[in-house]
Amino acid sequence: MTGSCTNAAGLSTDAAPTTIKLDQTRPSADLAITSGDLGVNGWYTSPVSVATSGGDATSAPVTCSADQTFTTDTPSTAIAGTCTNDAGLSTDALPLTFKLDTSDPTANLSVTSGDMGTNGWYTSDVTVHTSGADNVSEPVECTADQQQVDDTPATVFQGACTNDAGRHQDAAPLTVTRDASPPTAALEIISGAMGANGWYTSDVTVRTVGTDPTSGASCSAQQTLATETAGTVVTGSCTNGAGLRTTAAPITIKLDKTAPTSELTVVDGTLGANGWYTSDVTVHTVGVDAVSGPVACTPNQHQTTETSGAVFNGSCTNAAGLTTAAEAITVRLDLSGPSATLAVSAGTPGATGWYTSDVTVRTSGADALSNPVTCTADQHQTNDTAGAVFTGSCTNTAGLTIAAAPLTVMVDKTAPVVAVTSVAPTYQLGTLPTPGCATQDVTSGVAANATPTITGGNANGVGTFTVTCAGARDRAGTTGSTTLTFRVVYAFDRFLQPINDTSHQTGLTTSVFKAGSTVPVKFQLKRADGTVVSPTTAPQWLTPAKGGATSVAVDESLYSDPATTGGAFRWDANGRQFIYNWATPKSGIGYYWRIGAALDDGQTYFVNIGLK
Repeated sequence: MTGSCTNAAGLSTDAAPTTIKLDQTRPSADLAITSGDLGVNGWYTSPVSVATSGGDATSAPVTCSADQTFTTDTPSTAIAGTCTNDAGLSTDALPLTFKLDTSDPTANLSVTSGDMGTNGWYTSDVTVHTSGADNVSEPVECTADQQQVDDTPATVFQGACTNDAGRHQDAAPLTVTRDASPPTAALEIISGAMGANGWYTSDVTVRTVGTDPTSGASCSAQQTLATETAGTVVTGSCTNGAGLRTTAAPITIKLDKTAPTSELTVVDGTLGANGWYTSDVTVHTVGVDAVSGPVACTPNQHQTTETSGAVFNGSCTNAAGLTTAAEAITVRLDLSGPSATLAVSAGTPGATGWYTSDVTVRTSGADALSNPVTCTADQHQTNDTAGAVFTGSCTNTAGLTIAAAPLTVMVDKTAPVVAVTSVAPTYQLGTLPTPGCATQDVTSGVAANATPTITGGNANGVGTFTVTCAGARDRAGTTGSTTLTFRVVYAFDRFLQPINDTSHQTGLTTSVFKAGSTVPVKFQLKRADGTVVSPTTAPQWLTPAKGGATSVAVDESLYSDPATTGGAFRWDANGRQFIYNWATPKSGIGYYWRIGAALDDGQTYFVNIGLK
């Protein structure tokens, strides 16, 4: 097109020619998905590219909205696009809506029912549930529930979830271990010496054993019983890997490692001495056991015959079968006492069963079995006796005592008592006694009397004579005798004048003579009938003894000169007398003197005189 412009001045200017393009119709506009994986249910599962395209038959080219790419998951995305033709007319494309889910849903396997044991094991039926979610393309469909109803050491479960977009997700596999059966469990004795009656006699080791074919089993620790017991209940159990526990049937252990006591004792029998028995013996075996009693012991044993030593053995066995031998005992049995006899072992036998000295009575005995024998100690009879009864006994080593038969002992150690009869102490010449003998024995009695004999005297028929009674004998056989002396003397009347013999006559005064004078001392010796005799042995003159000045009776102990033989009288045949002329001492004036004569008949005669 052309045109001009005229100003007011009228000036015109031709405009440059213009070409007019007219397009009054909007272009077309379409939205289209140009890329993206289409899932299900209208869902895209990968990034979506959307292009806007259009056309215009008049004012091309058409410029449309730039291509769009969508990567964000969304359940609904509305896309707009515009196309503008070259004339500038724009057309909005119809909106395009799409759903985008580029992510898989979650998927998880889990146990929704089942009893959990230990170590990941289940002990009942198990339900495995598959669950999942998708926060974009729900709903999600997952594998249906699965079950494990059999024991299994490891069953792998699979599961998956699919979202609405059709995207699929496998759950991580789930392994289910199921053991609903408890293990077996039993107790077994693996060591220990078995005795009797269910008893053990050494340390016992008990082991718990069990099995589980699925989850395996572990059992109680091994147990050792070392302490004696009459019954200890041992228990144990086994637990499988799932934690199921089975208790083993208990067992009772009886343990006795110690043998019983065992002792032999005499329960019947009289105990004598030195370990000997003196009656039938019963030997009893006895024992105890504090654990496995009662005990069974050897039956009673008997000793009924005499023996110097029978050895007995026995034993006791407890209920566990342990046996203890008792210490052997030796039984010595003597049922008979020893012999016992009384006998005289020392003593002088007399006659007719009498003894005439001290007697020793000895008890003796013997025993052929329980020697030695102890008897009553020696007994003695030291006094005369008409019959002393001795008893004694002997005891053997076993203590049995036997009394000996009594023994009567007659002892007469004393000779018969013999006495001379019918004899006076003194006889005058010309007379002799007719002696007799009297015999006595108070113990055994007189068996024979004594007979008398007379001996002695001197040639003059005077002096000391002895009567002997001999031949006496008692029943014990002891002889006895005795003697008795008597004297035969002269008949001596007095000293004759001139001496007054005041010792032989009464009414006379003591003669006094002149000192220095000679005094004839005279006397006669006669037979009993008055006949004067002249013995062949002259009388002896006794040395005069000086006395006191006033004493008439002379005490010889006062004399300085004891009376001693001083000479001999001479026989005066004419006067038929004996005479001694005493020359008196002049120094004897005023004293009394004793003078005397000693005769061969043993007599001494004195007379006192004074000197002036």
